[in-house]
Amino acid sequence: MGRYPRYHPPTERERSLVEITSRVMQGRTLLRPSTKLNRRMIGVIGRAQRLYGVKIHALGYLSNHGHEICSFRDVEQQALFMQFVQCNLSKEIGRLHDWPGPMWGRRYRGIPISEEEEVQSSRLRYVLSQGCKEGLVEHPLEWPGVNSAWHLWHGTTEMEGEWVDRTALYNARRRKGGSLLSEDDFTTIEKVELSPMPLWQDLTPEEYRAKVRTMIESIAEEARERNRARGKRAMGIAVVLARHPHSRPEHLDRSPAPQVHCSSQEKRAEFWEAFKEFVARYRVGAEQLRDGELTAAFPANCFAPRRRGTSPRRTESAGPAARPDSTTPRAYAGT
Repeated sequence: MGRYPRYHPPTERERSLVEITSRVMQGRTLLRPSTKLNRRMIGVIGRAQRLYGVKIHALGYLSNHGHEICSFRDVEQQALFMQFVQCNLSKEIGRLHDWPGPMWGRRYRGIPISEEEEVQSSRLRYVLSQGCKEGLVEHPLEWPGVNSAWHLWHGTTEMEGEWVDRTALYNARRRKGGSLLSEDDFTTIEKVELSPMPLWQDLTPEEYRAKVRTMIESIAEEARERNRARGKRAMGIAVVLARHPHSRPEHLDRSPAPQVHCSSQEKRAEFWEAFKEFVARYRVGAEQLRDGELTAAFPANCFAPRRRGTSPRRTESAGPAARPDSTTPRAYAGT
């Protein structure tokens, strides 16, 4: 089955709130936490944020998948940001864990989040509970992997990581010969800047911190009650870290992801009506393009399919995504 075209529903806000989900192929634990891997992951995400101007509200990565809640101006900014993140994470993690092949099982899923307060609150709660809701640790703050829970708990708006300029390192080694230069010579600090969720953006930093703390304590209490009811304890950090990065689980959760996060049937119906109209207009434009009409019209805020042998063509959008220098990867139409 073909993939749905990326779509942001109309919103009164300047940006669309989206939950991003990325899964490692075959459920392998290539994202198993370690100090070096955590800093490299944060460094890659931080550099992508700085290059493309994305707002990040929360993120949480387990050993085989991860979630991010971000605000994007348009689908192009979303695609450029995620292409940079997934491409560079795959390279860095492949080096650390001796995994030369592809790392991601499929393209990331970007699920729009409605403007309803209860929905935004529940999605933030879901991302902050990574590691705790699966019974891996007793408290969200105990998870040793990349998670914004610790930073939001302490009122810190920045997550610090490392970025290795592989291109500069490669060119320097070619000029000087051999491998005398190390990664440390081309490593810089990159930071992920965390922004409040849109529904709480008018709160003071102290009020926002109190809201998040209450949420995290509720997550921990719910996990303790669940473990007591089952007569079990959390798996523990030692068991998580003992798994080999190439290992894979016996069973994978294959439940379908929703097309949108919302709480009411009315909101869901509105979304599907707007999405169906968007897809219909997109298909008409695609058919015209296949027939050779280079001026085929497409709906706003989408990627037009790329004709074979032609360069990518921008479509109308809510605003141009930031384009850094030519060394950064580009998102091609239809990807």
